[in-house]
Amino acid sequence: MDSMKLFWCAALAATALSAQTFSGAAALDEVINQAIEQGRMPGAVLLVGHEGKVVYRKAYGKRALVPRPEAMTLDTVFDCASLTKVVATTSSLMKLFEEGRFRLGDKITGQEREARDITVVFIQNSECGAFVSRGFVRM
Repeated sequence: MDSMKLFWCAALAATALSAQTFSGAAALDEVINQAIEQGRMPGAVLLVGHEGKVVYRKAYGKRALVPRPEAMTLDTVFDCASLTKVVATTSSLMKLFEEGRFRLGDKITGQEREARDITVVFIQNSECGAFVSRGFVRM
């Protein structure tokens, strides 16, 4: 989640700092490089646009650490699947919650027997370890 906050801060700073010429490059470089040095993220790609034109773009750090380190490139493709819960699922659930259709502590029912004690909050907090296919089971 920290890397998402960093991303949005960088995007906001880039928007605020961009004008006819992009003078915020050094400040953004510093923030992103500091986050990489602190181990908060392995790398990033930054693109700043202004009035329909790209005014700055740069790749930082590594795009892969295992099985061997690989440098980040401007054409690196990112997996944004982890944003689904934050953007889509949480918004949809909160709309249903506002309508009184469920409570956050409600148990998930009608599924396999093993899921009988899982609540909505439990799933939203990524505590159920639903990524069995990747071997991240934590129940």
